[in-house]
Amino acid sequence: MSAAESDAGADGESLTVLEFAFGSQRYCMRIERVVEIVRKGSVTPLPNTPPHVEGVMDLRGETTRLVDPTRLLDVDEDGAKEMVLVLESGDEGPVGWLVGDVHRVRRVTTDDLDETVGSGQIKGVFTDGDHVVWIDPDDALSSR
Repeated sequence: MSAAESDAGADGESLTVLEFAFGSQRYCMRIERVVEIVRKGSVTPLPNTPPHVEGVMDLRGETTRLVDPTRLLDVDEDGAKEMVLVLESGDEGPVGWLVGDVHRVRRVTTDDLDETVGSGQIKGVFTDGDHVVWIDPDDALSSR
């Protein structure tokens, strides 16, 4: 684990996360997973794909698969999703998560994480003010 990911100490592990939203609910993931943030461009639908795959878009000459995480997480939110969090490329190429809004990058500590509400792709909820749900995108994508 790098120094940017963890400052182990008496106050728990320190993490840098990107905070984003679907509707009024805020979520976060480790910033290290995000390659870039772009506005959604023209989307080409793909036939015979799982319901959470919106289609693909061209991102500077590279085909990027677009995923609707609200469908992966079974979240009832139909608001506009105009931002794309482009994640590290895996075996299937670049993946973009469609989100409604990107709020901020911030440091959090595991002392503020309530893991009792976590399961599967939900790692828990940070409770230092707002309740921000911590998501693991790998777990979310592999669960479907």
